Formats: sequence, C-alpha cells, structure tokens
Amino acid sequence: MRTAAATPPARQLDPEVVEACFALYQDRSYAEVISVGEEALGRARTDSLAEDDAHDIAALWSVVALAKQAREDDEGARLALEQALATAPPGERTTYRQHLGELGYDDQEVNTLVTLAAIRAHKEDLADELKGLEHLVKIGQLSE
Repeated sequence: MRTAAATPPARQLDPEVVEACFALYQDRSYAEVISVGEEALGRARTDSLAEDDAHDIAALWSVVALAKQAREDDEGARLALEQALATAPPGERTTYRQHLGELGYDDQEVNTLVTLAAIRAHKEDLADELKGLEHLVKIGQLSE
C-alpha cells in the first residue's frame, strides 16, 4: 500500500517579488521598492517558515533596507535589516550581521539588535498561543 506524499506548504512569498524589488532598486525606484516590498512582507506569515521562504523573506527585507538607506532613512534600514536577520536561515545570518555593522553598529550592539528582532518576530505568535490557552482554560479543557 502506497501512502500519498505530503503536500508541501504554500509559499509565503513569491520569489518573483524579490526579483522585481531588486530590479526596482537597481532602477533607483526606492519608494516603489519600499511600497511593494513592505506590502508583500505584511502578507507573509513568518511562523514555521520553510528554508526557501526564510531565504526569500530575508532577502526582501534586505532590499527594502537598501532602499531605505538610499533614502537616508537609517533607522528604517536598521529595522528592516533586523527583520532580515531574524528571518534568515542560520547559514545566511552572517551577511545581515555584516550589513548592520556597515550601518555603524559594533558587535555588542548587533547582538542586542538580533535578540530584539527575534523577540519582535515571535511576540505575535506567542500572543496567539496564549489566547488559545486562555480559551481552553475558559471552556474547561485545560486546568489552571
């Protein structure tokens, strides 16, 4: 008896969005990069990402960071790079750490930013889990 192969989960981000935003960046259409990139990133769920999704989402955050930096929004660039770092697969994080260093942050500051980005990236997931547990307690399926 053969079992059906597991259906791969739907992609969180179309890789063509990353390519399109990079092309816009090269054309110096920075405002459009930020608009298109942030809209796509806002739709992506970052919990339990497959490695391909993590790579693409981190890459898009990085392109958004470059566009923000080109518009002299260093704070926005830093926040976008933090998100790239928090989302990137472990083998790719060094690149984003280096980019943060290029914005003038030392190793200790980068480590602090990495920790804060990880907390921000997961706080919504934790809030959802807490709400689910509270609901189970309310309906009596989980004792306090």
